[in-house]
Amino acid sequence: MKLSDNRALMAADPSYLASLMALPTVERERLLGGNWKIRPAAGLLFKRGWVQVVMPSRPVLSDGCAGDIAATPKTENNDPDATAGVNLMMAIGQAHAFEQGNKRTAFTFGLAFLYDNGFGFSHPDSTEFAQAFEAMVINQLPPQAFEHEIVPWIEPLPDDE
Repeated sequence: MKLSDNRALMAADPSYLASLMALPTVERERLLGGNWKIRPAAGLLFKRGWVQVVMPSRPVLSDGCAGDIAATPKTENNDPDATAGVNLMMAIGQAHAFEQGNKRTAFTFGLAFLYDNGFGFSHPDSTEFAQAFEAMVINQLPPQAFEHEIVPWIEPLPDDE
C-alpha cells in the first residue's frame, strides 16, 4: 500500500508527505512508495556517476579557508585534514540547506575540501560506508568514529611537476 492509497491520512495530516520525503532513501521508498523489497545498497546514498571529479588547476576554496585554524600537526592519533573534512561533511549534511541531496552535497564538498588541500579519497563504493556516513549525519554515529573509517582512504595527491 502506498501513501497515495490512503486518502484519509493525507487529508488528516497534509504535512505527512513532506515528512516522508525527508526520510533516507530506503525508508522513504518503503513508506511512501510501498516498495518493501528495497534494501540498503551501495549507490543509494551517493552515486559517483552523478559527479565528475575534476582536479582544479588552482585552489577551489579561498586562500584564507582552512578547516583547522590552529594548524594542528598530524600525529599517529589524529589527522587534521580528515577531521576538517569530516566536520565539513557533517555540518553541511545536518544543515538541511537543500530540499533534496543534503548528504550527497555534504559528501561532495567534503571531498572537494580534501582535494583542495592536496588529498585524494580512494574508498570503493560500499553499503557499509554509505550507512556509516548517513549514521554520522543523523547523529547515530559520532564524527570521530566516521573519521576513523575514512582516514585510511585519504591519501596525499601526487605532486604536479
